[in-house]
Amino acid sequence: RGSPLVLGRDDDATFVASDVTAFLEHTRDVMYLEDGDVAALSADGVEIYAEGELVDRGVETVTWEADAAEKGGYEHYMRKEIHEQPESLRQTIAGRLDVDAGDVELDVSFPPGFLADLEEIRIVACGTSNYAGRYAAQLFEELAGVRATVETASEYEFGAGRTPDRTLVVAVTQSGETADTLGAVRRANAAGARTFAVTNTLGSTVTREVDGTAFIRAGPEIGVAATKTFASQVATLAMLA
Repeated sequence: RGSPLVLGRDDDATFVASDVTAFLEHTRDVMYLEDGDVAALSADGVEIYAEGELVDRGVETVTWEADAAEKGGYEHYMRKEIHEQPESLRQTIAGRLDVDAGDVELDVSFPPGFLADLEEIRIVACGTSNYAGRYAAQLFEELAGVRATVETASEYEFGAGRTPDRTLVVAVTQSGETADTLGAVRRANAAGARTFAVTNTLGSTVTREVDGTAFIRAGPEIGVAATKTFASQVATLAMLA
């Protein structure tokens, strides 16, 4: 409860980790547990329970290759990920941006009228994601003509301000598990705001708590300092605007 947990399955074993990169060399078939789930592992497989009832969380296939989480001959991950930025940006915009036509298709579906009467966009994020959000706020105002602000997620989560109904709260989080950002999303949901996430991680907690998600598709980032994920966040937010 309160922390991510993912199961990996192959024919001979079940793997348990907080991140899929821990077992990518063994399997890419994964099951994401939800908050409060209990998983019972045995030689015959795994059973997942929620509030005492057997549930099916489904199996998803991770598209990352195992070697994407290795150093690949570089001295350390950060240097490798700096050099991966051109490729990660290509992955971010592939099939989404038609430069000649000026069209963007982010493969995101919204409920009818979800964006029709927006009065404000509030971006909530921490650390490097917050900087990406600050750039995005300018784009939302200039390109979409919607008032946009940026708040550090912890300040939004515990702040006293009101969130109007016609507000879209955009959570930017590479991992999809940033505690303060998740707290901000939960506060926004409780206030009746519309919520959206920009993240790198399929199956992460934030994707299950928002109305819609855009994946930045940057591939795994192991280094603590954000490099390629920042570039891909900026590109994704620009396309969203």
